[in-house]
Amino acid sequence: MMRFFTLMFSESGGAPSSTRIITAFVVLAVVGTWALISLEKKALQPLSPEQVLLVLGAMGFKVLQRGRENGHSGDTQPPFPVTPK
Repeated sequence: MMRFFTLMFSESGGAPSSTRIITAFVVLAVVGTWALISLEKKALQPLSPEQVLLVLGAMGFKVLQRGRENGHSGDTQPPFPVTPK
């Protein structure tokens, strides 16, 4: 189980990724709080637009950071290999 978390929060080179840790914390904090409130009130509570944007923003930032980490600026290289036809 510990190996799973080590791999999940590590970059491709094996070093710990602070961006992954922060993203996981933000998602768990927002979704966890929402789940606890929903359980307490015994009904699903709506997520506010701010909560949705916070989660999507954290995940989007991680995707952007990962693309730049791999050397893809988004302008010149696609994030996948292109084979000529």
